[in-house]
Amino acid sequence: MSYDDDLDDEVRPRRPRGKSGAWLVPIVTSAVTSVLVVLVVMPRVPVSEAVVPPLAGLGVEQARGVLSSHGLFLSIDGERPDERSEPGALIEETPLPGSSLARGSAVHAFLAVRPPRAAAPIAQVTPIAPAPPPLAAPTAVAPAPRAEDRVTPSVVGKRLSRAREIIAQSGFSVGAVRFESDNDVGPDKVLRQSPAAGTHAARAVIDLVVNSD
Repeated sequence: MSYDDDLDDEVRPRRPRGKSGAWLVPIVTSAVTSVLVVLVVMPRVPVSEAVVPPLAGLGVEQARGVLSSHGLFLSIDGERPDERSEPGALIEETPLPGSSLARGSAVHAFLAVRPPRAAAPIAQVTPIAPAPPPLAAPTAVAPAPRAEDRVTPSVVGKRLSRAREIIAQSGFSVGAVRFESDNDVGPDKVLRQSPAAGTHAARAVIDLVVNSD
């Protein structure tokens, strides 16, 4: 071996001795750490929240644009009469403005509509009472016949109510009224009278027997 060969051996650096592939360990460790962060740590991080903006008085499209910038969306729950708001404007926002709400959640509201007009009251007309009928002319009362001139009327076969009228018109009054049953005669009709018909009676009372069937 020459002098030059000995010099080259002294100048040329020697490779360190060790196990092959040791440089892969940091790379594998970093990859495992990234996987653990994605699978374990990130699901436990709370979802970011947004502050609910005021929507009262805004139109639907305008409100959707405002909510979209906050990561929220609009849900219309129906219509409500409101005389203080323009028709089509949002009212009754839920949750209230300034509340915290998870991004991706809905903010509920109603659309204002004009309240129905109240019907005009119906005028009540007081009915006019009809005029009273004219008074009937007084009926002349015939003088009662003398006792010796009274002849008992015939009321047999008459209904009791009609018999009373005939007796009164003849100047008599109805005395005792008894009821008996007779299937051959209609109900409430006079079967017998006392005194009999055609009798000149000083006694001004006629007793009757009436059918009860």
